[in-house]
Amino acid sequence: MVDETGNIPLALVLVSPVGMAVAFIAMSAYYSSAKATPTPIQKMATVVSRLSNNVTAVQNDIQSQIVTGAMLIALSSVTRAKAEPISIPKTPPKNQIIFPVNPLAFNPRGLRMDPRPTPNNGMVINWFDSNGTLIFRWDEDIANSPHYHVVPLSPGDTGYEPHHWPLTAVPEPFATIYFR
Repeated sequence: MVDETGNIPLALVLVSPVGMAVAFIAMSAYYSSAKATPTPIQKMATVVSRLSNNVTAVQNDIQSQIVTGAMLIALSSVTRAKAEPISIPKTPPKNQIIFPVNPLAFNPRGLRMDPRPTPNNGMVINWFDSNGTLIFRWDEDIANSPHYHVVPLSPGDTGYEPHHWPLTAVPEPFATIYFR
């Protein structure tokens, strides 16, 4: 790296920070062993090495300040937003009928419960009226999550209503017909 006169090839110093670091180490070894006076190239290598260290420190400081500034901006926008009060009742109103988490606790008046296992999706429980018409259905639905279905009462309706999740209200007129 360093020739007998203590010179370091300029290309090595200017190629990369790694080259500068290697040059600095080589230069330090030369100075300590030869006790020679540094040449202008060696002095320049020292300056370049120090500048590189300073630039790295400045880059790190700027990155830190950018991150800190971004966090402060995000926090200030959050604190400036007006918080609207949210009212979440701990229990449903007394007159509201809800689908229970445990389907065995779901007891619509006048309906017969018919539990059946399915091959791929857990248990299914159907509630039929005295004519054998399906009114409610609970699906264990292993892939997603347990939910209820309400079969429409209107003639000509086909299929199931959307999913009704546990702890949501039983829709009318079903709540009145089968629970009140």
